[in-house]
Amino acid sequence: VAVPQWSDQDRNACLVVQWGIGVRAAPGADRVLEAEELARCLEIIMGDMEEGAAIRASSAAWKAKLQEAIAHGGSSGHNLGTFVDQFANDA
Repeated sequence: VAVPQWSDQDRNACLVVQWGIGVRAAPGADRVLEAEELARCLEIIMGDMEEGAAIRASSAAWKAKLQEAIAHGGSSGHNLGTFVDQFANDA
Protein backbone atom coordinates (compact mmCIF):
# COMPACT_ATOMS: atom_id res chain seq x y z
CA VAL A 1 0.00 0.00 0.00
CA ALA A 2 1.63 3.22 -1.16
CA VAL A 3 0.95 6.41 0.80
CA PRO A 4 3.37 9.01 -0.56
CA GLN A 5 4.06 12.03 1.60
CA TRP A 6 6.97 13.91 -0.01
CA SER A 7 9.94 13.88 -2.36
CA ASP A 8 10.30 10.84 -4.64
CA GLN A 9 7.55 8.89 -2.87
CA ASP A 10 4.92 10.09 -5.34
CA ARG A 11 6.87 8.60 -8.25
CA ASN A 12 7.49 5.41 -6.30
CA ALA A 13 3.74 5.11 -5.62
CA CYS A 14 3.05 5.52 -9.34
CA LEU A 15 5.50 2.72 -10.11
CA VAL A 16 3.93 0.43 -7.51
CA VAL A 17 0.62 0.80 -9.33
CA GLN A 18 2.13 0.74 -12.84
CA TRP A 19 4.08 -2.45 -12.14
CA GLY A 20 0.99 -4.04 -10.64
CA ILE A 21 2.57 -4.80 -7.27
CA GLY A 22 0.34 -2.72 -5.02
CA VAL A 23 -2.26 -0.01 -4.67
CA ARG A 24 -2.12 3.67 -3.87
CA ALA A 25 -4.11 4.83 -0.89
CA ALA A 26 -5.96 8.13 -0.83
CA PRO A 27 -5.06 9.97 2.38
CA GLY A 28 -7.45 12.47 3.91
CA ALA A 29 -7.26 16.24 3.55
CA ASP A 30 -4.69 16.39 6.37
CA ARG A 31 -2.50 13.84 4.48
CA VAL A 32 -3.18 11.21 7.14
CA LEU A 33 -4.21 7.75 6.07
CA GLU A 34 -7.53 6.85 7.68
CA ALA A 35 -8.15 3.33 8.97
CA GLU A 36 -11.04 2.80 6.55
CA GLU A 37 -8.86 3.64 3.54
CA LEU A 38 -6.11 1.32 4.74
CA ALA A 39 -8.67 -1.45 5.26
CA ARG A 40 -10.00 -0.87 1.73
CA CYS A 41 -6.51 -1.14 0.23
CA LEU A 42 -5.67 -4.26 2.23
CA GLU A 43 -8.93 -5.88 1.16
CA ILE A 44 -8.00 -5.24 -2.48
CA ILE A 45 -4.54 -6.74 -2.06
CA MET A 46 -5.31 -9.62 0.28
CA GLY A 47 -8.93 -10.33 -0.60
CA ASP A 48 -10.42 -12.81 -3.02
CA MET A 49 -10.98 -10.29 -5.79
CA GLU A 50 -9.30 -10.73 -9.17
CA GLU A 51 -7.32 -7.50 -8.74
CA GLY A 52 -5.71 -8.79 -5.55
CA ALA A 53 -4.78 -12.08 -7.17
CA ALA A 54 -3.13 -10.19 -10.03
CA ILE A 55 -1.19 -7.98 -7.60
CA ARG A 56 0.03 -11.00 -5.64
CA ALA A 57 1.07 -12.80 -8.84
CA SER A 58 2.92 -9.73 -10.12
CA SER A 59 4.66 -9.30 -6.77
CA ALA A 60 5.80 -12.92 -6.83
CA ALA A 61 7.14 -12.50 -10.37
CA TRP A 62 9.08 -9.36 -9.39
CA LYS A 63 10.42 -11.14 -6.31
CA ALA A 64 11.78 -13.95 -8.48
CA LYS A 65 13.43 -11.45 -10.87
CA LEU A 66 15.04 -9.59 -7.98
CA GLN A 67 16.32 -12.77 -6.35
CA GLU A 68 17.89 -13.76 -9.66
CA ALA A 69 19.49 -10.34 -10.05
CA ILE A 70 21.07 -10.32 -6.58
CA ALA A 71 22.20 -13.95 -6.65
CA HIS A 72 25.89 -14.72 -7.14
CA GLY A 73 26.70 -13.96 -10.77
CA GLY A 74 23.46 -12.03 -11.22
CA SER A 75 22.99 -8.79 -13.09
CA SER A 76 23.14 -6.66 -9.95
CA GLY A 77 26.67 -7.75 -9.05
CA HIS A 78 27.74 -7.61 -12.68
CA ASN A 79 26.44 -4.07 -13.11
CA LEU A 80 28.04 -2.92 -9.85
CA GLY A 81 31.35 -4.39 -10.97
CA THR A 82 31.08 -2.59 -14.30
CA PHE A 83 30.31 0.68 -12.48
CA VAL A 84 33.32 0.29 -10.17
CA ASP A 85 35.58 -0.65 -13.08
CA GLN A 86 34.50 2.50 -14.92
CA PHE A 87 35.65 4.64 -11.99
CA ALA A 88 38.91 2.71 -11.66
CA ASN A 89 39.66 3.27 -15.34
CA ASP A 90 38.75 6.96 -15.20
CA ALA A 91 41.00 7.66 -12.20
